[in-house]
Amino acid sequence: MRKATTDTRHAGLHLSGAIDCERLVYEPEDEHHGLLSAFVWRARGFAGRGEAWFVIEELREFCARLGACPIPDDRKPMLAGGFWNKEVPGVLDQAHVSIEISAHGSRGLVCVASQVATKAYFPATNDLQQRLTAVFIVNYCGLARFSRSWWRCSGATRKKRGLRQ
Repeated sequence: MRKATTDTRHAGLHLSGAIDCERLVYEPEDEHHGLLSAFVWRARGFAGRGEAWFVIEELREFCARLGACPIPDDRKPMLAGGFWNKEVPGVLDQAHVSIEISAHGSRGLVCVASQVATKAYFPATNDLQQRLTAVFIVNYCGLARFSRSWWRCSGATRKKRGLRQ
């Protein structure tokens, strides 16, 4: 059971300072893992929210991989969580939060592909699961600001943080 906490950490990804695209909120349960909520809004009129549990080291590794410039095709930063397959380790049956970062063209732009989804607890209701996939283009500078914010959010401190670029 998740215990109540006032410790939340925020990081936001913005498009060229114009509009907010995605916001991540991390709520640690303890020093090893916590709940990551992803909010996608103002994506050409679409909005969505998903949440999944992550081990803090997985989040820190994702953050560290955001610093590569250019982002290599064979080691794209990717983060995904949700309901895992019980028979096949490492396979997601349902992705509730998924973020993949890749280089976009040769002009210093980055593609952020994000998927958020609701939980479908029974196989018979999988077709009723709500999903939003949004793709944003940002520059490496914006990605670096997000990475620094996220690194502070996933740090060892336990105080409340609200980080905005």
